Amino acid sequence: MFNMFKKQAKDPKRKLKKQPPLQRTHSGSTAATPKLVVPKQAKQRVQRRRRARAQQQLVLPLQWFKRLIFTSRWLSLALFATAVYGLYFVGQQTDYQISQVPVEGLYAIPATEVLAQSGLSGQHIFAADPELAAERISTMPGIIAATVEVTWPNQARITVQEDTPVAVVRQGEETVWVNEAGELLPARLDLPELLHIEAEGALLMGYEGASSEPVEETDTATAPTHVVQGRIPTAVLAGAQQLQTLLPEQNHFRYTPQHGLIYDDPQGWAVYLGTGEDMHQKLVVYNVLLSELQTQGRTPEYISVSNQNQPFYKAFGGESTAP
Repeated sequence: MFNMFKKQAKDPKRKLKKQPPLQRTHSGSTAATPKLVVPKQAKQRVQRRRRARAQQQLVLPLQWFKRLIFTSRWLSLALFATAVYGLYFVGQQTDYQISQVPVEGLYAIPATEVLAQSGLSGQHIFAADPELAAERISTMPGIIAATVEVTWPNQARITVQEDTPVAVVRQGEETVWVNEAGELLPARLDLPELLHIEAEGALLMGYEGASSEPVEETDTATAPTHVVQGRIPTAVLAGAQQLQTLLPEQNHFRYTPQHGLIYDDPQGWAVYLGTGEDMHQKLVVYNVLLSELQTQGRTPEYISVSNQNQPFYKAFGGESTAP
């Protein structure tokens, strides 16, 4: 066998059969292409793939947009922008400005003064500070305490506890009220039922007069208030209050530094009573001395019991000390 292969390898001139040459033919007719029929299931698969590809192209941008928007940073920024816009919108609305403020608990102080002192009129509801307004009102003379309530959208209410005057003191051209502690208050109203003391000399201690400037309701921040400082001696007020109780038909008394409180007897003479809380004993001495004078048929010009231990009088016809 080896020899056979060897023999074949030695024959390089082996002739191969030639293929006949190809001839080009020209034809005037076209060959009909076969009709391809795509199965129905294949069409459905193709359509599903196309729809899935389109949806995938749409989903990818939406997912990217959601990832961008719904992060904590963007949510915080959106909330902040919304809050700023809301505040700006509300701040531009006049419906949220405080316009009418009822004031409760007033006795003599005009409501316009309290409202001007509070600074609430015309303020925006977000800018109103009820604690600051109450503190400012409490500094007014004649106000003991104050509370302020602010409610949505533009309402406020002020409740005050006013210091009650117990007496009216007139010294020269000045008229002031006096509270139970003897402190001076601005006299804002005419109260004829109160105890009245007409001072014919210095009675008001440390007195600084009230402001005569009118209070403007529109000027809420710098509206002037009636400021009165000073007091009257406690002995004078206590004595006058005792006299008002002992002589209920009388509520007007005079005062001089020399004689103290003076009671003008309706019969036509003055009674010097001094000061202090022993007015009951002084009136007893006065009535005894007056009875003796009337028994003698004498009419006094004045009777002094400012010192009940050493009373004296002046009658028409001379002055004498009591026996």
